[in-house]
Amino acid sequence: MRSGLLTYVLLTLSLTLPMAAHAAVKPGEPEALRDLHYGEALFQLYQENYFQAIVRLLSARKQGLMKAYEDEPELLLGGLYLAYGMLDTAETIFQRVLEQSASPQLQSRAWLHLAKSRHRRDDRQAAKGALSKVDTALKPSKNDESLNLLGLIQLLNKEDTQALETLPKVSGETEWSLYGDFNQAIAHLRQDEQTEGYSLLREIGASSGSSEEQKAIRDRANLLLGYLMLESQQPEPALEALQKVRLHGPSSNQALLGAGWASLQQNKPEQALVPWQMLAERTTDEPAVLEVQLAIPYALALLEADQQSLQGYRDAIARFNTSINELDQAMANIQQSNFPDNLLNATNQPNVEVLPEEQGLRAQLPVLLSKNEFQERLQDYQDLRLMERNLHQWQEKIASYQSMLDVRIAAYAKQQQKVDAFLEGDSVKQLEKERDELQAALRAGRFT
Repeated sequence: MRSGLLTYVLLTLSLTLPMAAHAAVKPGEPEALRDLHYGEALFQLYQENYFQAIVRLLSARKQGLMKAYEDEPELLLGGLYLAYGMLDTAETIFQRVLEQSASPQLQSRAWLHLAKSRHRRDDRQAAKGALSKVDTALKPSKNDESLNLLGLIQLLNKEDTQALETLPKVSGETEWSLYGDFNQAIAHLRQDEQTEGYSLLREIGASSGSSEEQKAIRDRANLLLGYLMLESQQPEPALEALQKVRLHGPSSNQALLGAGWASLQQNKPEQALVPWQMLAERTTDEPAVLEVQLAIPYALALLEADQQSLQGYRDAIARFNTSINELDQAMANIQQSNFPDNLLNATNQPNVEVLPEEQGLRAQLPVLLSKNEFQERLQDYQDLRLMERNLHQWQEKIASYQSMLDVRIAAYAKQQQKVDAFLEGDSVKQLEKERDELQAALRAGRFT
């Protein structure tokens, strides 16, 4: 395989697992809810209130509740800790489940969670060892997740032949099938099996699915297929694949750039200018947008529009200089300001639109925000800030509760003094005397 193509293919591996941080937290749903405390924790979980779900689970565990589900709540708790990046705590819980649980299903799910934790630590050998102990009789969603993770690890280890044995076992019944197919395509391409790789990419690119992840992987498959066709000097199928990529998705800029090059390979510079000019109007400084600043004057030169081409190159130089200045300014602001707090909007979600435009951050950060590594670190930061606010709120609440408790204790002490005085006084003795007289009269038959 050509080195340039191999580099591009390896870059696409970033999409072989879902990007959602909490995607694997959800437990196997119980057929019937047998414990209200567990139900409350699940309610918080499905509302995506992960911190509150952890609090409910820890509170119920401390009180010895939720026994109806054996170790299911423990797996859920470990999954939440894993999603928060608290790998040591999560692994301790999973190990405890493995030692204590007699259920093969629960043990297999614990091994799967443990494998994911070790994969996040980049301990691939330990992750493979954990996956080898996962029972294939798991529900399709969990079994497919296990197979896809094993295939991904094999790809990262450059064990392409083994990956091609693992990934076809992913069923077509779950959302993991697209990821499995994509990984298979990568493995085939790295083995110089273009026919099989192209076929899988076309199949993914023509798939249906309305979720954002399904749309994103469909776009990425069409994008990769388009660039592969470009490298093979096949502009028509390249253009066909690239035109299937959404105009406003995360892969749209690269697709517009590639579409222009496909037209240029067909000796149609006028047609190449259509997607390139659309791309040039975008304000982000993503590499594809910067590259098109040079591509447009090149196409104009082919059309012998020399003056326009010269001006285009001058504009490109100015755009690059502006981008360099903004990048320097953004780096200075990141080091000195309250970044990343100034990146978060009122709902604690990342949004470059809330940044002051003069800081240079708004133009430079979209590319960074699109990277999975940055998203994970930003998610960790958001989680830590959320915990900080929760702890601060509880500190204030505990102080208020302590004041309320002190007032209740003082009021109780006063009432207790009155009660003690009453019990020790003549009133109680008089009542006891009357009771004894009534009992004697009743025994003597004086009442009818």
